[in-house]
This record gives sequence, C-alpha cells and structure tokens, in this order.
Amino acid sequence: MAAADPGTALPASHVQAAPRPTRDVHRVVVTGGAGFLGSHLCTRLVAEGVDVVCLDNLLTGSAANVGHLQGADGFRVIRREVTDFVHVPGPVDQFGIGGSGSGTGRSS
Repeated sequence: MAAADPGTALPASHVQAAPRPTRDVHRVVVTGGAGFLGSHLCTRLVAEGVDVVCLDNLLTGSAANVGHLQGADGFRVIRREVTDFVHVPGPVDQFGIGGSGSGTGRSS
C-alpha cells in the first residue's frame, strides 16, 4: 500500500479511535457550563449518565443553553462567579472547563 499524501485525509475505515480511559466517572463539575462549549459538554455528559454540576455566572453564557437539561436526573446549575471560592458538596471525579474566563465579573 502506498503512503498517503500528507494533504489527503484517510478514509474513515483507516482511522482508529484512541482507547478510552477505563476509570469510571460519576460526577463532573463544568465551569462555564451555560456557555456554548460548556453547554454542549454538559449535554454530552448527562447523555452518558454522568451527574453534572454546571457552574456559570451567566455574564456571557445563558441559562437557555442548558434549559433542556433542567429537571434531568443528576444535573444541577449553580450561578456563581468561579473566581470566588465555590463549595461543591460530595465527591467529584473530574472538572471540565467550558468557558474561557473572559466574562468574569471582576473589574480591575
């Protein structure tokens, strides 16, 4: 088989997925969870059965971005400035960062 031209994409049949981690993830905190990226991350995690705590100050994100998740088992939104101390009761397996931090409510 000839080597593929570096500018040519391989067909999907030649692409192998990386092995997934074997560690079980049960609960994740997503900062910026009501923003564009964070809300998609929250949606994906909830669909996979992960409990999600969504932290967002809603300055650049919108509650409407996670409105479809309201009432879902294991999903909770906390409106909070993440540059302040935030206590999340209970065990947390991972943190996900869905926002850039550019919308912080801090003034210099």
